[in-house]
Amino acid sequence: MDNDNTILSAATCEACIQVVKNYQNAVDGLNKKVDGMLNSLAADSYIGDASDGYMEFYRNKVVPVVKDNLYGDESLTKGIINTLDNIKKVLLDETDPAMGKANREI
Repeated sequence: MDNDNTILSAATCEACIQVVKNYQNAVDGLNKKVDGMLNSLAADSYIGDASDGYMEFYRNKVVPVVKDNLYGDESLTKGIINTLDNIKKVLLDETDPAMGKANREI
């Protein structure tokens, strides 16, 4: 039986995973813009120890936290992707065909 005929399909799971990956890419793009603006600001008019300290804080504290929350093993995005992968694998690829077979053998 073709899983695309069910209400929940592998294609739906894969499309949802792609939405999460698009979100990750969008956040990456925004982070690059912010980084570029900060570099510009620091190079043009915000110079000195305070500037250096802020840039160090941003690069060593903010950026790693954002990346970890976006891609880390405990991140929401990673959890969503894993959940969708598991739904596809366990429910659609294993359970549904097994139940279909069992129902046919009754």
